[in-house]
Amino acid sequence: MSIYWLPTLLLLYFLFRLLRLIGYNKLIYAVLGGIIIGIAAGYWTLAIGWYIALDESTVWAGSVLGLLYGAILFPKFLKPTVTL
Repeated sequence: MSIYWLPTLLLLYFLFRLLRLIGYNKLIYAVLGGIIIGIAAGYWTLAIGWYIALDESTVWAGSVLGLLYGAILFPKFLKPTVTL
């Protein structure tokens, strides 16, 4: 299963680098985070499904939960804090 981690982590690394260049914008973070993290969660769930017997609905549930995490929680965790 380790072959699935490296491409996904590289993708997420480049997502963070891209978002750092753009600057903080909650809408952009929500859209990009939802799409990319949703795809990554579906990819990981599909990869795990090869090792244990998982139905296609489980992959869809993982993708939807990843999409919700990326769209709702991802921008909140990356919001820059202001220090005085």
